[in-house]
Amino acid sequence: MAQNSTARQMPAVPTREYKGSPRQQTVHKTQADAQRVAFSNMEKSFFCFIGAVSLVLMIMLVSSQVELSNSSQFLQNINSEITAIQTKSSDLTQEVNELASNDRLNGIAKKNGLDLSESRIRNVTK
Repeated sequence: MAQNSTARQMPAVPTREYKGSPRQQTVHKTQADAQRVAFSNMEKSFFCFIGAVSLVLMIMLVSSQVELSNSSQFLQNINSEITAIQTKSSDLTQEVNELASNDRLNGIAKKNGLDLSESRIRNVTK
């Protein structure tokens, strides 16, 4: 009985070893993974353009805020100068009124030998 064993003549085929059940090793792709598409060059350039425009607008906004702040400070300085000049003008007007008062003028006239004659004064109205 010569049995010819064909199993011994076949080369050994490596077998896969499963670390878990076959269900656990299967990878399920979700719809999001299956539908994900890379950005095209047009989309990339569009996003870069939008980013650059946003950056320029942010810089312009900061610049205009600084300019507005400087203008506001300049306006406050001008207003304080106006107030100082108005105060000085008011003080000078008061000094002129004091120097031109009737009592003072009559005193100076008497000191220099002048007299005031009511009969020679005329009041003119328009």
